[in-house]
Amino acid sequence: MKTCQTALFTLMLIGTIPLALRAQTSSEYANILAEYFSDDGPGATAIVTKGDEVLYRGAIGKANLELDVDMRPDHIFRIGSITKQFTAVAILMLQEQGKLMVDDPITRFLPDYPTDGTTITIEHLLTHTSGIQSYTDIHGWMATETRNDLTLEELIAVFRDLPMNFKPGEEWRYNNSGYILLGAIIEAASGMSYADFMQQKVFDPLGMHSTAYDEQGRIIPNRIPGYMPGPDGPRNADYLSMTLPHAAGALISNVDDLAVWNRSLHAGKLVSKETLAAAFKPFNLNDGSDSGYGYGWQINKVGPALSYEHGGGIHGFLTEGIYVPGHDVYVAVLSNCNCNPPGNAAIRMAALATGHSYEIREISIDPQVLEEYVGVYDIEDSEDMRVITVEDGTVYSKRGSGPRQPTVPVGKDKFMYPASFTSLEFVRDDKGAVIGQLVTPRSGRSGYAAKTEEEIVTRESVDVAPDILARYPGDYELMPGFILTIALEDGALVGTATGQGSVTMSAASETTFFAENIGAEVEFVVNDAGECEMLILRQGGQRIEGKRVK
Repeated sequence: MKTCQTALFTLMLIGTIPLALRAQTSSEYANILAEYFSDDGPGATAIVTKGDEVLYRGAIGKANLELDVDMRPDHIFRIGSITKQFTAVAILMLQEQGKLMVDDPITRFLPDYPTDGTTITIEHLLTHTSGIQSYTDIHGWMATETRNDLTLEELIAVFRDLPMNFKPGEEWRYNNSGYILLGAIIEAASGMSYADFMQQKVFDPLGMHSTAYDEQGRIIPNRIPGYMPGPDGPRNADYLSMTLPHAAGALISNVDDLAVWNRSLHAGKLVSKETLAAAFKPFNLNDGSDSGYGYGWQINKVGPALSYEHGGGIHGFLTEGIYVPGHDVYVAVLSNCNCNPPGNAAIRMAALATGHSYEIREISIDPQVLEEYVGVYDIEDSEDMRVITVEDGTVYSKRGSGPRQPTVPVGKDKFMYPASFTSLEFVRDDKGAVIGQLVTPRSGRSGYAAKTEEEIVTRESVDVAPDILARYPGDYELMPGFILTIALEDGALVGTATGQGSVTMSAASETTFFAENIGAEVEFVVNDAGECEMLILRQGGQRIEGKRVK
């Protein structure tokens, strides 16, 4: 989430970064952007810098669909959770001033906050390891409460008395509530509002004239509207009171200012390099395991190179920022629709700038060899199993109740998931038999799964009478603006979510239907009169209720 306050200006040159494009690669970056965004739909802006040089600065698509305004690189977006790195640095600034320490208990600044008999530190908030429940995960809250203006105290009251999810430091779980509390600590320690602190202590000194705490009522030159998927294409994003994201996501900015931010930060203009280093050190959980997250940044890799990254998602906008310190490469991609995730485009741009390639070169594998991979694999340190199947020459991987994902062969016993940058490699014993598999994401932290003797169980479907099926077609609102449309086609129920393709469902019972390929289950709730009033969608560990609206 993100927001802005105080004066913004239209001048949008990068200041310390000269706009010298390198012609031989500029078109390559533009081509990557064009693979993810269209010329006539909601668009995106992007910047790629290497040291003081701008390798690419461009835009694609529309900034305003209703006025048919083309996107420009200087347009201003809500940046969502990229805000968190600004909040984290503000905490480090106050630490250098002696006003707090990251190992302080939060009750030093929030004396009445209930901690369930535990010690929650500022560092726990920074690293998403506090155990406090995230208010954006409260069932139904984001669907019903986002239009309400709340004070910071009223916002904290939404979650402060909820049971903790786990003991501090025990787990890593992304948590917007933690960053709301960090905003309150910044205000208590500095004596300034969060918005004023960021403006006067960060944005103004760095010359970030297009960055601020967002306010709907202000006239902000170059600020653009956001969109979300609709049944018939993009629609205007639902209203969100910008009092709600606060220090977790209330800032607005553009790619030029984000490049200035990154350059200034690593030049030591806000905190010393020694202090800043703590933000990029993955927090170790109580059991000693690596969380992969520092203070407001995820610690990852682009190819073999270490990277500091964070994305953002907020009503109407999706964003991504990546810094590769070993190459001094920074990439920011901002999109004005929740329908177009910019993450993969940003990763590929960062890879291009660092000389790495994520392009998949498919090879052919003997069908008999493919059959050797088929089976059920027990994932280490997890209750989930991974099921490998082969269909029409394609190897499919399915973890637990998740979707079935296709893979592409790229080497001996090695496959890639084309929708991500994750590899799947099968392990053989000394006799050449497949005994396990390694799944390796970009971070390089491989997870092992041993092949078992279990048989693959396929969920069986049952026949449901046509008059029962006829109860269910209609539109079900899973959240404002996000509709699951159920239709009856050729004797089967077909589900189509807003902005997505159609999925045919099989019946597990008269009221429960499933789509094995995407790991989704729908349960229809029928009243005593035999009328369906709502459905429950279960997918990816989530349970979402959808009221029938048509």
